[in-house]
Amino acid sequence: MKKIIAISAAPFVLALAACGSDSSDAGEEIAGDDVEEVAEDALADVPEDAEPVEVGTADAAPAGEAPETRRRTLEESGDRAASTAAEIDAAIEAELGQAEDARDAEAE
Repeated sequence: MKKIIAISAAPFVLALAACGSDSSDAGEEIAGDDVEEVAEDALADVPEDAEPVEVGTADAAPAGEAPETRRRTLEESGDRAASTAAEIDAAIEAELGQAEDARDAEAE
């Protein structure tokens, strides 16, 4: 079981390692603006007499009561995820089998 976990985690570890090894450049790329300056720039086009907009929630469905189409969509997504997980497991098993076959062939 530990071998399966190690083999399945290896691509993720390699992908993370390749994402950007030089983290010291991040501070150099960011401009010296502070939060207030950025917020002022974002609100520059808003008129001073603008009224806040109220977001209505009267039509929202109560929590825990998803519409039927949403429920079906979630079930289909779950089925696809389970199918994908099964395909990944099968691929891992096939790779392990090939690796064991190669190791056995080298031993002979």
